[in-house]
Amino acid sequence: MKRSAIFGGLITARKGSRRLPQKNVMLLQGKPLIEHTIGAALGTPELTFTAISTDSAEVLELATRLGCVANGLRPDELATDSASSVDVIRYELEQFTSSGRHVDFIVLLQPTSPLRTADDIQNAIALFDRVGADTLTSLTPAKSLSKELWKQHGEWFSPIEPPRVQSELENETLFHENGAIYIVSANVIRAGNFYGHRTAGYVMTEERSVDIDTIEDFERIKKILKV
Repeated sequence: MKRSAIFGGLITARKGSRRLPQKNVMLLQGKPLIEHTIGAALGTPELTFTAISTDSAEVLELATRLGCVANGLRPDELATDSASSVDVIRYELEQFTSSGRHVDFIVLLQPTSPLRTADDIQNAIALFDRVGADTLTSLTPAKSLSKELWKQHGEWFSPIEPPRVQSELENETLFHENGAIYIVSANVIRAGNFYGHRTAGYVMTEERSVDIDTIEDFERIKKILKV
C-alpha cells in the first residue's frame, strides 16, 4: 500500500428495524445474516481489526465469539432511527482511542449486504489507497433515476445536485450507492463529516449489491444463492 495507515473494520448492527425486525440474525444459508459480513471482514488481511457496534447483546456475543472486537454495547441514544452514521463512528473512534487502539481509516460494513465478499473489501481498500481518497463508497450502475444518483469525474465521484431533469441524464453513466462498503478517514469523521473532498467509487455488480431492507430483499438474495 502507498500509505502507511491502519484500516479498521466496523460492522454496525442496530437491533431495531421497523421494516424487518431482527434481520441481523435471520438465517441465510444456515448462518445469521451478520455472520456473512463478519466472515468477509475477518477474511480481509488489510483490516488490522474488525469491531462490532451494536445495541444487541445477542449480536455482541455472536460477533465477539467469531473474532470481532467490541467497545461494549452502543449507548441507547446511538441506537435510534435519528442517530447518524457519523455519530456512531465518532463514538466508536473515541472508544478505540481510550483503549489505545489507533485507526486512520474506518471501513464501514453493514450486515444487510451479505453478498459483498472479502475480495470486494480488499479491492475497495486498494483503490482507496491508490488514488489517495479520504472517502470511498461502493456503487452499482443505475438502472433508473428514481433515487439519488452519483456521477464520476475522473478519479472522483459525487452525488448529482438537484434539480436535474431526466432528459439531461439519459446519456450519462450514473450510479447508485449500494451500502455495501464505505471507507472514511478518521479525521473526516472527527470533523463531523461522512464524505471528504476526495470520494472514490468502488463499482460492484447489481447481483452482489442487494441490500436487505425488506422481506422481499431477503427472498431475492435466497434466490440468488439458490437456498
